[in-house]
Amino acid sequence: MNILVIGCDQVGASLVRDLERIGHDISIIEKDSEQLKRLDAFDDYTFSGNALVGDPTDPDVLRQGGIENCDAVAAVSEDDSLNLMAAQIAKSCPTVLTEQAVFRSLAK
Repeated sequence: MNILVIGCDQVGASLVRDLERIGHDISIIEKDSEQLKRLDAFDDYTFSGNALVGDPTDPDVLRQGGIENCDAVAAVSEDDSLNLMAAQIAKSCPTVLTEQAVFRSLAK
């Protein structure tokens, strides 16, 4: 599957590594370029997908990130509202079969 991952904090980086290891093609959109360095923190893994720095709620950035050609979107950034918005935008894309958003602060 071709999967677009939104966010590259600890959760996102681990998800990307695990998905690539089982054979999926991965693209990442992350707002903070420093977060992408997490992909280099794994001793036994080298990221081979595409990474883009930008606002994942911007439709142009999502297109640059490959949303029009992906099968799934996983919004796992640290920002719940960003995850929700990105998942809603992904839902409107006809090629996306599934979208998932992670919410970390439901108790607020």
